Amino acid sequence: MNSRQAVQLARAYIGSGASTFYGYYSQHVAEFRSGDWCACFVSCILLMASAKAPGFPGLYCPALRNAGVAAGKAVSFGSARPGDIVFFNWDNNSNADHVGLLESINTDSRRITTIDGNVSNKVGRRTRNFSEVMTIIRPTYPQDNGSEVSFMNLVKALQKFLQSKGYYKGCLIDGDFGTLTVKALQQYLSWL
Repeated sequence: MNSRQAVQLARAYIGSGASTFYGYYSQHVAEFRSGDWCACFVSCILLMASAKAPGFPGLYCPALRNAGVAAGKAVSFGSARPGDIVFFNWDNNSNADHVGLLESINTDSRRITTIDGNVSNKVGRRTRNFSEVMTIIRPTYPQDNGSEVSFMNLVKALQKFLQSKGYYKGCLIDGDFGTLTVKALQQYLSWL
């Protein structure tokens, strides 16, 4: 599975509760029955995707974040891409408080969208400001080979171009060649 497929998998669980992930984690890693489960969710998605990240699978956000940083897997906002692991810090201390899987990033508006476990006790999608992000870690997905990243960068460039021409207004520059990008491109091409 590649990083994009892992994000699609995470999306499929939006609205699911903790018990789904408690059970999967308990079957594949170790017994886990209760508590904050944001890291459990990300661990399960990585396990299902056969992806590797330092410290994962695991349940304690500070240890997971520290393992990723120590292994040199931290990436900048400008390098972040869907499927990366995002750690949040709300206490302004040195410990990660929460973790989610990056769905999209908008460097212009300085906002990041993640799919997280333990959002109102369900899996949910949240958009937050960069100021809430502590660290972004790049996992290794078995089927990522660089061509997907290049394609995403081309799509991002297309989206920026379309916005500069008055199309693709108010949409995220996310590298996803989805319905909104296709529609904006069609509108632009019909103008020519």
